[in-house]
Amino acid sequence: LCQCQPYKSMFSWLEVTVGVGAGVAAVAWLYYTYPSLDKPTGPAGTLSIRGRRAFSGRLFFRDRRSSAPSYVIEHINRLGDPDYTCLSIAENKLSYKLLQPTVSKALHEVAAATDSCASQCGGSLGYTDPAGSPGLRAVLADFLAREVAGNRCSGAINPESIVCSAGLAATTHMILMALCDVGDQVLIPAPSYSGFDGTVRDHRVFAVPVQSSKPGAKWDDIDSNISVEALENAQRRDYTHTASESLIHTSVLLLSSPSNPTGQLYSAAALKRAVQWAQSHGIHTVIDEVYAGSVHQEGENHCSALELFESDESGLVHTLYGFAKDFGMAGWRVGVLHSKNTALISAVRTMAHQCEASTLTQSVIERVLRDTHAVSTYLDEHRKTMRTACIAVSDALRRARIPFITPSAGVFVFIDLRGYLTSPTFEDETKLYHELLDRAKVNLTPGGAMNCGEPGYFRICFAYNALDETVRAVERVISVLESR
Repeated sequence: LCQCQPYKSMFSWLEVTVGVGAGVAAVAWLYYTYPSLDKPTGPAGTLSIRGRRAFSGRLFFRDRRSSAPSYVIEHINRLGDPDYTCLSIAENKLSYKLLQPTVSKALHEVAAATDSCASQCGGSLGYTDPAGSPGLRAVLADFLAREVAGNRCSGAINPESIVCSAGLAATTHMILMALCDVGDQVLIPAPSYSGFDGTVRDHRVFAVPVQSSKPGAKWDDIDSNISVEALENAQRRDYTHTASESLIHTSVLLLSSPSNPTGQLYSAAALKRAVQWAQSHGIHTVIDEVYAGSVHQEGENHCSALELFESDESGLVHTLYGFAKDFGMAGWRVGVLHSKNTALISAVRTMAHQCEASTLTQSVIERVLRDTHAVSTYLDEHRKTMRTACIAVSDALRRARIPFITPSAGVFVFIDLRGYLTSPTFEDETKLYHELLDRAKVNLTPGGAMNCGEPGYFRICFAYNALDETVRAVERVISVLESR
């Protein structure tokens, strides 16, 4: 057919069009994936492109819409400054002392057990199942059903549906490796945890923010961020600026519930609608519930995917949990995946061999979780501690008439500083961020790093420091704002 007139000329133009489209797509992909292809001189020139991105601090936590250096890098660079206060890292340092007696007891038990059988079997010094020790997964199944799902599951959770690894970042990496191909896109309801973007992009996958479908929404209605309309708008968005949107395959819907950074709770109805929409498109839903035990607003309850989708057998719903936030064990690095998708569990289990949580850590956490009374008592006290800190920060903001979203969960408050911007741009947000960092010596999380659709929002993390230090830092921020 191509040799006949007039088809010959038509197919020639078709070939040119396809070629040009492919070229544009390739250039867009290279620009998006590799921010700078210039090979530097010196030691950095010996690294790969990915290595140079890490060297320059651009591998993770990048805000592509502004020139602001990463708030995480700023934090690391200022750790030696005695006047500096970090309010940008969502780490819980307020609650661990409440758990310390239980952890100390578990540590002594593990040490004694290791001493008694080290010569025979290695104790906690040897290898274990890459998915996590059978004992740990058994108590995790009970813990997830009891504390995360609130004892609302009708049946027991199968330990074989659980994989443990060295932290939730590693767990998320493995899930994306198993579910996404290069060039896919992942939908992330915004504003979102800044680490999601870096993790997604590290797999050469597009991170697509899902903005609220509610006109003029100021994130006071978190359910609008996962409405069917919002999800469909994000899925259709020509995020890569390629010639054809149909080339982009959506593989995952990735969200945190409770929400990071707003601390709001999704309703059960909204979560069900979002998951049903994803399933109708063959899209996996990955729900990070790392703040499930940090619901501190009285009268509020977390709706866990473990409960909501207990009877779902699609294999498209996966739940994450970790011990960094609720238990203040950020440095212990234990992340948990629950999924009924046996193929995914098998794939992640294979990959987990490279990033297993240490057997010592697994042994200690197993013993901690076995003391169910101590864990339940601790979580009750932890929630009270978070509520006290949240109220103290909220009162300071309220006195200064700074708008904020009252959080129901988490370790942060999401504040509105749009009124302090000279112009409604992310460049001006960056200037304000640096002014607060330089004058108040306080590091906040800028909204641009969290995919906020509008500049001027910031996150205050209230559990990183002692409460009085946090309040003083907030007051320094307020003083700088009022002096402008």
